Amino acid sequence: MARTPQAVAVRWDGGVLTYRGLEERADRLAARLAALGVGPEERVALLMERSPEVVTAVLGVLKAGAVYVPL
Repeated sequence: MARTPQAVAVRWDGGVLTYRGLEERADRLAARLAALGVGPEERVALLMERSPEVVTAVLGVLKAGAVYVPL
């Protein structure tokens, strides 16, 4: 990511998301989760359709120090 932040990280029918964009979205989600008290040893359930947002959600949960539980 550091060497190629503009490279495509996620591609779908509606567009693309770069590594920088993915990192920024995941960081915002992680900060929001931390503000809600999510941290180490916490579980976050994810019930989502297959989409680019799933990638962001998984990464955000992991960045918050928690684990995700796919439903």
